[in-house]
Formats: sequence, C-alpha cells, structure tokens
Amino acid sequence: MAGLASLSSVGALRGMRLVPAAHLLPLHSAFGQQTRNFGAGDLKIVAARMKSVKSIQKITKAMKMVAASKLRMDQRRLENGLPFATPVQKLVQRIPVDPKEKGTLAVLALSSDKGLCGGVNSFVAKQARIVIKENEMAGNAVQVYGVGDKIRSALQRTFGDRFKRIMTEVTRFPWNFGQACIIADRLMQ
Repeated sequence: MAGLASLSSVGALRGMRLVPAAHLLPLHSAFGQQTRNFGAGDLKIVAARMKSVKSIQKITKAMKMVAASKLRMDQRRLENGLPFATPVQKLVQRIPVDPKEKGTLAVLALSSDKGLCGGVNSFVAKQARIVIKENEMAGNAVQVYGVGDKIRSALQRTFGDRFKRIMTEVTRFPWNFGQACIIADRLMQ
C-alpha cells in the first residue's frame, strides 16, 4: 500500500492519468445500483414494518395450527363414518337410471359458507355446471338445490333462475344425521 502511494505521488506510472479518490464512483454505482441513506424517520418505518411482518407471521402460524387441528378432527370423523357410507354408496350405485326418461332433475350441490377451501368449492361448482348443461341438452328440466353460500355465488350468474332452494349456515357445525334429515325434508318439500 505504501509503495502505491509513493508511486502515485512521484508519478512513476507513465502514460496513466491518476484520478483523485474523491472523483471515483463506488463500485455499486458503476453498475447502476443505487444506494440509499436511511434517516432516523426511515429507520423507524423499516422497524415498524419488520414488527408488523413478525406479527403477521405469528398469526399465520396460529392459523396453520388451528387448520391442522380441524383437519385431523375431520379425518377422524371421516374414518369413523366410512363403515356407514360404503353400503349406502353401493346401494345408490345399484339404482337403475334410464337416460331416455325425461323429466325434472334435482341437482344437490354441497359447498361451504365461507373459508379457505376454494379449490373444493370451485370443483363442486364446475361439476354442477357440467351436470346441469348435460341434462338440459338432453331435454330435462333442472332444479338446483344448494347447501352452502359458496355454491350460490358460483352458480348465481349463469344458473340463478334454476335455484329452487339454498340452505346456508348448515355447515357451521360438523355434519350429523339430524342435519341430513333436515336437508332431506327441505328437498322433499
């Protein structure tokens, strides 16, 4: 380092022009990057932002824990209900359906009232649209019964005139036989 200083002061490097250090740009400025000097107010803003991000992370972590707990409860409930659902499913599959028979078809679409299960709700709405369109093209009249607020909002614009009944707030509590009976009674009216 001392050797360089003595060379530059003596001017021993011929053919090169020496530039004072005050005129040199920092390396990051030479590549188009800008530096920012933070004042006291800016540092307070950054600190507040960091604090809010940490708070949001805590809330998100708590939401994940609650969702995981609910998922485990629902999985347990599903596993306990499988011995009852399997025979009913086999029975329903044996019911004869005559595709040539014309008449009124009832479509029951189950969705949630609110929440973060958008993929499930959009899949139910998509399948309901397919069933409605296929049966209307076959000449059947279609009546739509919806359980849950999300199915209404998904089908209201295109099939709003076909809604016979919408039942909301049914999915607020875990499903049980009593709720199924209430829904069945409303469908039969």
